Amino acid sequence: QARTDDMIISAGYNIAGPEVESALLAHEAVAECGVIGVADEERGQIVKAFVVLKPGYTANEVMTKTLQD
Repeated sequence: QARTDDMIISAGYNIAGPEVESALLAHEAVAECGVIGVADEERGQIVKAFVVLKPGYTANEVMTKTLQD
């Protein structure tokens, strides 16, 4: 299923979903990813990423923080 819009508006900032996906895919651990905007009471929307890691990488809090940074 496709996104209804590629632009995520969070706290007044326009965030392009494909740009976030490109940044994530540049990381050596990321095999696939998809990014969507999720409703948030405070910011309007927040970015939510669904990530598939390459074999040999572990999904944990450290990896999450690394990808967020």
